[in-house]
Amino acid sequence: MSTPLLEVRNLSVDYPGRAHWFFQKSIPKRAVDNVSFTIPKGKTVGLVGESGSGKSTTGKSIIRLAPCTEGQILYEGVDIGNKSNRDFLPWRKKIQMIFQDPYNSLDPRSDVLGILSEPLEIHFPDLSKADREARCIDLLKKVKLPSEYLYRYPHEFSGGQRQRIGIARALAVEPSLIICDEPVSALDVSVQAEVVNLLQDLQEQLQLTYLFIAHDLAVVEHISDHILVMSQGKIVEAGTPAQILQNPKEEYTKTLLAAVPKLS
Repeated sequence: MSTPLLEVRNLSVDYPGRAHWFFQKSIPKRAVDNVSFTIPKGKTVGLVGESGSGKSTTGKSIIRLAPCTEGQILYEGVDIGNKSNRDFLPWRKKIQMIFQDPYNSLDPRSDVLGILSEPLEIHFPDLSKADREARCIDLLKKVKLPSEYLYRYPHEFSGGQRQRIGIARALAVEPSLIICDEPVSALDVSVQAEVVNLLQDLQEQLQLTYLFIAHDLAVVEHISDHILVMSQGKIVEAGTPAQILQNPKEEYTKTLLAAVPKLS
C-alpha cells in the first residue's frame, strides 16, 4: 500500500485552562484526544462534528496554527508535528488552509493583487512583479473570477466571491494538501453548492488532496471519499459516505443525520 499523503497518529491538542481557585494552577483543556487518520493522495476526507467537537483544532494543528501536544503528524512519511517554525517553512507551501469566514480572513486594507501576491513574495522571492501579477490573474481565472477584480478590495465583493479569493490565495503556492475549515458554512445555501463544485473541479485539475471540515453531513457527503465523525475531541465513527449516512453505528452520528434538512 502506498504511503498516504497525510497520516495523523494519536494526535492530542491541549489549550491552557483557567487557574484552579484553590491550587492557583492552570488546568489544560484537551480539545483533541488521541485522534488518528490518514488521507490518501488525491482524495478527500470529511471531518464532521458539532461546534466545539475539536474538528477545526485538528485541522489547525496540521498547519501549525494550534499546538501539537502529543502524537505525530506525518506528511509523506516525514514527521512535521514538532518542527520549529523555520524547519516547517518548506511544508507551508505544501499545506494550505481555506478559512471559514470569508469576511474576516481577507485583509480589508489590501486589494486582491496584494492578497494573492503576499504568499508569492514569501515562497517565490525570485518572481518579478510582472510575473507575480500574471500568476495572480491566472489564480482568479482558476476560481472563475474576472481579472479586473485584481484591483478591488474585499468590501466590494459578496461572501461567495470573497471565499473564491480565499481559495485562490490557498492555491497561490501550489500546495498538495488543502485544509478546508468549514469553507461554505458562512455562505448562502444557493452559493454553497457553487463553491463545493469549484473545489471538486480544482481537485481534479490540480490533483489536490483535501481535509474537508464541516458540521453539515449533507455537504460532507457530497465531496468526501471517506468521513470521520468527531465528538468531544475524539473520532467516534469512520466510514464511506454510504456507510455513515445509510448505516450509522453511533447515536451521535444519528443525531447529526437527524439535523440534516430534508425536502418534503
